[in-house]
Amino acid sequence: MIYGWRWLGIGAVFGSGLVGAFTAMQQPALEGRVAALETRVAGLESRAPLASPAVSESYSITGSFLLRQALPGEPMRDIAPCVGINGYGDITVGLEVVVRDGSGNVLAVGELGPGEWIEEPRASEVAALDFNCLFPLRVDGVPRVPFYGVSVGRRGELTFTFDEMVANGWEVQFSIGENEN
Repeated sequence: MIYGWRWLGIGAVFGSGLVGAFTAMQQPALEGRVAALETRVAGLESRAPLASPAVSESYSITGSFLLRQALPGEPMRDIAPCVGINGYGDITVGLEVVVRDGSGNVLAVGELGPGEWIEEPRASEVAALDFNCLFPLRVDGVPRVPFYGVSVGRRGELTFTFDEMVANGWEVQFSIGENEN
């Protein structure tokens, strides 16, 4: 590549009447420098290109999933793990949390952590309690996209923009079920 340029360049100089600028002694020195540069360039071209580090932004979504369920009887925390019952039997530790982009493509998958019983007094009955179950959730490796849909199992999807996720500190809160509070 440079070889053709070298001869063209030197020929152009000699053809332009600037022969006095290159004496017979200077031309071999110039040709030697050009040859050395060509060798260096050829060596650089033969090397594998340097791998640029992949700069990939990824985020972790954290938050909670609150299952509100009114249950009769004794405080549940003393007799059973925190899980959904009746129509909420699918809600338990390990339930998938899926993050999708605006086109519905799966970006990342996480899960619910172990639930914790939360007892809340009912407004209508002093002695009765609602036994709500609060599950932590986490999804790692979420890439940057304009829109996100976050779903827990088959329980619907919350949607957010990238800016909303940043403003919320990458935290989401789900709540499902009813009680009398």
